[in-house]
Amino acid sequence: MHKLADFILNRRGTLLAFAAVVTALAVAGERRLKFDEDPRNIIRSDDPEYARLEEIEATFGTDDRDCYVVIHASEVFSDPVCVGLAKVCAALRGVEGVEVVQSLLDVLDYRSLPPTPLVPPAGSDASAYETGRNAARTHPLVAGHLMSADGKTTLVIVGLGESASRIETIRDVVARIDSALSTVSAEVPFTMQLTGVPALRAEVFYAMRDDQKTFTLVGVALGLGTAVVLFRRPTEIVIVGAASVLGALWTLGAMGWAGEKTNVINVITPTLILVIGFEDAIHVMLHIQRARAEGMSPREAARSAVARVGGACFMAALTTSIGFGSLVAAEAPLIRRLGVSCALGAFLALGAVLLIVPIVAGGVAGKMISLERSRAMTSAFERFFDRRLGPVLERPGRVAAVGAALTVLSVLLCTRLRPDNAWEQSVPSDSRTFAAWKAINDAFGGAQTVFGVVTWPEEHVLDSPEVLSAIGAAEACFHNDEATQYPLSVLSLARLTPIGAGDAPAAVRLLRLAPAPVQALLARFVSEPKRTALVTGRIRDTGERDAPLDGRLAGLRAALSELSELHPGFTFHLTGTPAVADRSLRAMIGDLAASLASAAVIIFAVMALSFRSLRLGVISVLPNVLPLSLVGAALVLAGESLQIITVIVFSICLGLGVDNTIHLVNRFRSEAEADGDIPAAVRRSIRAVGWAIVTATLVLITGFAGIVLSRIPSLRMFGALSCVALLASIGSSLVLLPALLMLYARAPKRATGVKAAVQVPSN
Repeated sequence: MHKLADFILNRRGTLLAFAAVVTALAVAGERRLKFDEDPRNIIRSDDPEYARLEEIEATFGTDDRDCYVVIHASEVFSDPVCVGLAKVCAALRGVEGVEVVQSLLDVLDYRSLPPTPLVPPAGSDASAYETGRNAARTHPLVAGHLMSADGKTTLVIVGLGESASRIETIRDVVARIDSALSTVSAEVPFTMQLTGVPALRAEVFYAMRDDQKTFTLVGVALGLGTAVVLFRRPTEIVIVGAASVLGALWTLGAMGWAGEKTNVINVITPTLILVIGFEDAIHVMLHIQRARAEGMSPREAARSAVARVGGACFMAALTTSIGFGSLVAAEAPLIRRLGVSCALGAFLALGAVLLIVPIVAGGVAGKMISLERSRAMTSAFERFFDRRLGPVLERPGRVAAVGAALTVLSVLLCTRLRPDNAWEQSVPSDSRTFAAWKAINDAFGGAQTVFGVVTWPEEHVLDSPEVLSAIGAAEACFHNDEATQYPLSVLSLARLTPIGAGDAPAAVRLLRLAPAPVQALLARFVSEPKRTALVTGRIRDTGERDAPLDGRLAGLRAALSELSELHPGFTFHLTGTPAVADRSLRAMIGDLAASLASAAVIIFAVMALSFRSLRLGVISVLPNVLPLSLVGAALVLAGESLQIITVIVFSICLGLGVDNTIHLVNRFRSEAEADGDIPAAVRRSIRAVGWAIVTATLVLITGFAGIVLSRIPSLRMFGALSCVALLASIGSSLVLLPALLMLYARAPKRATGVKAAVQVPSN
């Protein structure tokens, strides 16, 4: 690294100009970076299940463009309520971006001829409404779909147009719907709530984006405040801050030029890169401070920092890149691209640190570094070490035993972790949209829909007994399954005909001759050209902690699968946005967790090769596993589950832990080569790099602490877990790792001055 140090300091002007050009390009690239506003891209994957869902939705349409107006009244079937309902529907039909509005007012009862509306004309007497109410309770398209069992809640379905596929468009349409409801609310005798998948997606997207922006600024402000307290002078703060911010900016610029879009997954990338760069910048700056305090010139101090610390920074960037690079094996495209972005960002952060900090601190700015503050803080840390950590390390065996026991206990707790992708964790705590979503869950047995898909062979037609028998068997599976409520199929429509379900083939043939509105209903359940029929059922969003959706649907999947044996030539499978999204998000979480495990193995192997010591590689495992397991245990004890954003905390934890380990072990190897005295080398290493580890951790903790004030539960958990991870990492790096080095490390063969074998303190 001496040659690199000379290269950097001998070409300061050229390299600063190069950094300026790269920064200008990064700014231009960052401006090209757009948010991915297609919500489907979050769950899009190479999984065949997703391809099936897209095929079904291309044939039958999708219900994830439907918003719902939830109307609560003392009695839905009454004249004032139905008159008010008509006003609401009229207002909604006038909203730009709304394609379809459906309510009780549009439902006809085809069980009698001629078909009659369920809702009587305005001004009808109570007996007419009583007749309509009784008919609605047995109408398969109304009971549990448009009206609750108690008759006090009804839904208005508001279908958004195909243009509402982008988050920004959805937000604007939802805002116009909300405005229309507010305008008409004074004229109706009931309360209204607006919800639906589009409304929830828009609210979650913008709430997370706004909170992340806000708390990034809050975090930076708190972090800078802590840095001011620690450094006192602005010189060090500006240099360290500039280097870490440039690394994040360069990463965003590269993503922009590569055509990448930001989303709710990779929006965390700049924070990760900022953390990685800040950690290394602190180590380089504090080495320069210490060297200046020892009498070196700014240039000599900067050269020493690159030569002594640069190698550890490079190895930290390499191992971090390998860790994130392992994500390219993930199934989900978003996770693969996240891995590439973070792997590239780790090296860009390193480049920014090694360019900016030595060059700036090695020039005129280096003369403004506070030497007195450096000496005072270093002395304070050494006193703390001598009084608190030193005595603890006199008993390394006990420390190692406690660390191992704590790791085992935490890992056992981690086995209770389960994935979680419930809406509740992603929406603001005060969300009115989610309150309405829960109201649908309570009143209608579920707010989302899953589909049973039945396909038949070419030799059969829809109205054949074989096809209708297969559809009836699939519908029975939905009826018998506890997870789904109020199933519908073409047989439900057949029951609405005067013929009824007693002669299903004749009823289906009659449906083919029905008016256009009935044909539109029929098309929602059957595609004769594709020989496919749907059975739909409502599914409750209970939250993963109560009962995982995939587990709740397992019985229904198995029942449908068994039908294939009973109906040769027919196929049966389960799909739907909630089912596929659940599997996709669980797969993402699994990909992140699996890649984290493989990354840990790869990282420690690389560390062993870099240190040229298998022993040091093995020693490094426990101090990095302990913080990870403590974060998982904290999740369990808090009653939380694994989410994508909380799994990312494990990546932060591993990255920081590995970084601390590399800096400490790298310094230890250098110190141990001097005299072979392992305990003394460990103590000198902590004195040399311990304050840098403490400083970086304190600043990052104050930065992440601001996130716990977020309105969104998952972001609050992210901030709290990040603080737990940082505290666990610093304790593991400064207590457990030194104890293990004292117990198991061996003096390098090049050690001189004393006998390599030394007496390890007793337990």
